[in-house]
Amino acid sequence: KKKKIISYECCEVRRKMCLIESGLVGGGGGGGGGASHPLVAGLVLAGLLVIATGISALLVHPDTPHMGLCCALMGMAGLSIRGGTIYMLIRHAELRELGGGETYARDFRMMAIEAILWGIVLVVAERFARALHDRFFANVRWLTRTGVDLAKGPPKSETLGTAIWVAKRVGTLNLPRVAAMVLAFVVNAVLGALVLFLVLQAQSKGQALFGCFAAFFVSTLLVYYAFPRVPAAALFLSVPAAAAAGYWLTAGYAIVYPGHAGLYFGNALPIDYMSAGVPGAIFGYYLALHWDLHSRVAENA
Repeated sequence: KKKKIISYECCEVRRKMCLIESGLVGGGGGGGGGASHPLVAGLVLAGLLVIATGISALLVHPDTPHMGLCCALMGMAGLSIRGGTIYMLIRHAELRELGGGETYARDFRMMAIEAILWGIVLVVAERFARALHDRFFANVRWLTRTGVDLAKGPPKSETLGTAIWVAKRVGTLNLPRVAAMVLAFVVNAVLGALVLFLVLQAQSKGQALFGCFAAFFVSTLLVYYAFPRVPAAALFLSVPAAAAAGYWLTAGYAIVYPGHAGLYFGNALPIDYMSAGVPGAIFGYYLALHWDLHSRVAENA
């Protein structure tokens, strides 16, 4: 009985630490255990990510406009690794539910809200990264590094790249801008969720980070070809959106194995989606752009 009590207390401490690190609850300083205001946590997260984005942009400014943001997010993977896997959160929920609570569903709904919070933080950081690039680092060097400078002359206006050809075939090229943005956002989130089913079947931290990166790398690379004129931010935001929807769905699935969620979305933490999924989307977007520009050069050479 004593061992069970100690194990329960360890789960409680671990869960509290995970939630503090993710900004969901307060640390209970000053003898209190109340929750911190979500707005404060969001502002702190946004401020830290903006600072990291600015520093990274100074280091990698000749590259693409989003490379500073990508480096800042990938740096957060260190925090994700330090925080461990999602196992203890789920295990704690199981122990609490033995007493008749609904901790499991509540925790996953809280993580869905956290994913939305991360989406808002991502919007702020992405806008800052673009504004910083346009104001201080605007250049075409990041474009010429993709192969446009290999052309014998300036590209003709009628030159068709692969993405334009694909978009014409699937009927998305002439969609209204807002409709195309919304459709690309939804398609990227759904396609990313489908790929996650293949690559996120384990809770280990390496698998969680790889799965998030690979899923949205593949989905964004493919979606770019169907929606080449959609702003990159719309595709990047599909990552926290897919995570939020996945967590909300997971809350309705019963635990089938001790310490493991009932749905594969629950094998990764929100910070895993942000520190690996969004960089995967950034890499997928710019790789697709790279190939598209090469195809236009080949047409015009």
